[in-house]
Amino acid sequence: MEFENKEKQIEATIEKSNIIPGMAKKMIENAPESFKYKLIENVLEEILKDPEMLNRFRNELK
Repeated sequence: MEFENKEKQIEATIEKSNIIPGMAKKMIENAPESFKYKLIENVLEEILKDPEMLNRFRNELK
């Protein structure tokens, strides 16, 4: 049972790391100006938790 939970956590992490940079960029681009600052702050907070995700995000912005 614990193995299944770990496997699901790993799969979710991989999926999240592949989706977030593209989604974050689109969300920021499409957000109304009044919400952009808070949205960027929240996205960066999540990205900074994982150095690999930070690198992916940087590459997506190029």
